[in-house]
Formats: sequence, C-alpha cells, structure tokens
Amino acid sequence: MVRLTMDLTTSAQLLGVEPQSFLEYAESEQLDGLLRFNGKWMVSVFTLADLLGTSSDELLELMEKYALDTLMDAE
Repeated sequence: MVRLTMDLTTSAQLLGVEPQSFLEYAESEQLDGLLRFNGKWMVSVFTLADLLGTSSDELLELMEKYALDTLMDAE
C-alpha cells in the first residue's frame, strides 16, 4: 500500500527548508495535512503537493523515482 504521509524531516527536505522552519510555518498557517501520531509529526502528500504546486500523483512518482535511483546508486 502507498503511504500518503511523510515524516516532517523528509517533507521539509522536499520543500528545501529546515524541519523546524517548516513545522513553525505549518502550525502558523494551520495546515490541514499536518498530523501528529504518537508524538511524531507527519505531513499529508496532498498538502505537500499543494504547497509545491503539483499533483499528489506527480509527487508520488517523483518520490518513487528518487527511491529507485537511491537504491541503484547503493549497489
């Protein structure tokens, strides 16, 4: 199954900002896709896609390509 949330650090990296800066922004803007489970912040891919001006499908494809490239580079 496809994960529809990303941890705060990965989300911030996608946006090109520090995790704390992103958290402060997300809280001040009261982003709907900012979720906290068991003390860990998660961000909806739909929220990230909206912030990046793209679709969630495109974002997930990009993340899949990145993950595959990372695995291939590791070999």
